[in-house]
Order: sequence, then structure tokens, then C-alpha cells
Amino acid sequence: MDVVVALDVSDSMGVADMGSEYRLSAAKGFIKGLVAAAPGNRYGLVLFSGDAVVTCPLTLDHDAFITFLEDADYNKTGLPGTAVGEGILSAATRFRKGGLPRAVVVVSDGENTYGADPVKAAATAKERGVKVVTVGAGTRRGGRVPAGYDFFGNAIWKQDKDGKVVVSSLDADALRSVAEAGGGSYFDASGAGSVKSLAKELTAKAKKEIKDPFKGAKEYGPWFALAAAALLMAAIII
Repeated sequence: MDVVVALDVSDSMGVADMGSEYRLSAAKGFIKGLVAAAPGNRYGLVLFSGDAVVTCPLTLDHDAFITFLEDADYNKTGLPGTAVGEGILSAATRFRKGGLPRAVVVVSDGENTYGADPVKAAATAKERGVKVVTVGAGTRRGGRVPAGYDFFGNAIWKQDKDGKVVVSSLDADALRSVAEAGGGSYFDASGAGSVKSLAKELTAKAKKEIKDPFKGAKEYGPWFALAAAALLMAAIII
């Protein structure tokens, strides 16, 4: 299949409520596991917070995809906030028409604050023949959202307009609604067996074969080597 991962890189993905890991770190680990479990797919990467940017087009070069994934950070997009719908719509436009079976994998904590309605965006993608599945990163308990460090290296926490510390929690229900509208399923990034279950859902036998551009190419290297050897012998004789 062709799979575009839409990864949430908003500030709330910096919450450390998944054991000893930040949500973004845990999300990256989950995606790496998915690529390893379903290696026959092409993968692409879209990052979103208040807007969405494409950082890796669809490719069979999984090493390149992982490099872009590891480079994903909170400063890769231009606007603050969390626009899940924008991430879905941007990812859904990355596919070639008439190609392989297509899917968008949204990895997020589900808290949408900006942009297009995620459920409508998923339904639009489904109408275009693109399945949308969601992966929840975080916990219902949640945690404080980091906003940097002060002069002494102490953590600063994001506050609302009333000066209260913002606590971000996983909105699994919202992500389930998105997946249902997109014809896919919801998975928990910390759930046992989630990677394998998602890999199974994203594995399909396509009627169209991905052609290797180098398959059937003629190898001229040995002929050049033979010519070089002949020239060398001629030089020695002379």
C-alpha cells in the first residue's frame, strides 16, 4: 500500500505521560515499528500543528523515511495549535491517482484546536478512496504542556488566559470518530499488539506491481573494465 503518516508535532505532544517518554518520542517509536512490521509499503510523512507540511514524499527508501521521522520536531511547522483536519487533508493529496491502495495514518493526542473539522476531513479522504486510521499518543490522565525553560533551566508550563497551567489529555473518542469517518480503525500507541494489528490492516495485495527502474537494465561495467585492461596492457608493451 501507499501510506502517508500525518504526525502531530504540536506543543501537547511534548507531554511526558507515556511512562518515561514524551508523546512525540513514543509516536516515533510506534511508527518505526509499523515500518518494520509492514516493509512492503511505500511511506510518506506529513507534520502538522497549526498547519501542515510535507517533509517526506512517498518512498520505498525506508531509511530515508526514518531519517525524516527522527528529524520531526515541534518547530517544523509555522503555526501554533493542533489542526488534525489540516493534517489529514494535506496527507490525502500526496497520493498518485490510479496507484496502489492508499491510507493516511494520523498519529496524535487527538486534541483539535484549529482548522478544518477532522471528522469531515476524514470523510472527504474516504470519498477520494483514501482510508484514514488513527493512532492515539498519550493517556486520559494527561499531563502539563511544556513551554520551554527559564534562565535557571527550570521547566516552564503552558498557561491559559486565566493563568492556570494547561493539562493535555488523550482524546481517544475524537480519534475513534475520525477513524470511523475515514473507514479505518483506532489504535493505541501504547497498546500491546497495536503495531502488528495496524500493520495487518495496512497490508494489501495490490494488482499493480511497483516496477524497479533498474530491473532489466544492461550491465556495461565489465566491458569498460575489459577495455581499460586492454589499454593498460598496450601501454606496458609500448
